[in-house]
Amino acid sequence: MQEQRFFLERRQNRGNMPLVDDAPLSASRLLGLLVGIIVIALVYALPQTWVTNSTPVAMTYVIQFISSVLPLLLFVALFRYGAKESMTKLYKRLKWRDLGFGLVMTILSLIYSTVMGLLLKGQTAPNGAVVAMKGVGESRIVSYFITNEIISILNLMIEELLAVSFFLVLSALVMQHMHASRNAGIWWGLIGSMIFFGMIHFVAYDWHILQMLLVIGVGRIFDTGMYIRTKNIWISYIFHFLWDSILFFTSVF
Repeated sequence: MQEQRFFLERRQNRGNMPLVDDAPLSASRLLGLLVGIIVIALVYALPQTWVTNSTPVAMTYVIQFISSVLPLLLFVALFRYGAKESMTKLYKRLKWRDLGFGLVMTILSLIYSTVMGLLLKGQTAPNGAVVAMKGVGESRIVSYFITNEIISILNLMIEELLAVSFFLVLSALVMQHMHASRNAGIWWGLIGSMIFFGMIHFVAYDWHILQMLLVIGVGRIFDTGMYIRTKNIWISYIFHFLWDSILFFTSVF
């Protein structure tokens, strides 16, 4: 029986999604993977609340390690021992047509974010990193910006792994153990991952729920859409990084 093709997939690239199109895992193992992903999200997000202006420099580095390095190590273990997969299956060689698709989705994301920003005017909060940068003084803005960009290299990969992994595991769980079609499973995975991705930004946006869910969460469809189309997490990561860098730069300078 031919695999159903989700509307964002290429015809020649359907049926090639890790976990979703692999040999089925037990429901308990998939649920365990979801719990593991949520735990990693907490390991990533919670330490960001521990740093204040009075935190010693050495402790700041320790906290940054916990937030930016430990989650990546946990993901390697989760895929290896939990999913019985190599995390490298998420990464493919870059192709120009995939980068072109990523650019189109980023433009659509910009339009969506602009419209939602206008609709929710007065009900949103600025990104916490932007607020922090504006408080460091003009003499330190450039060094702070560069430091933030270096940290983002790791942090945004963690965010991509959180969103894409949650999407894949939930899609597989619904499709394989709730007797849903492949398309239905992918839709449930997509919707669930959008909600999850919005909620892990509680630190960055100070618990502004509408912004977390409607702007960050629903806006995630464009980045996860890049992965569904290309089966390559590098594409969503590259455009996520560029998007955040441009917004960060234009908000501060």
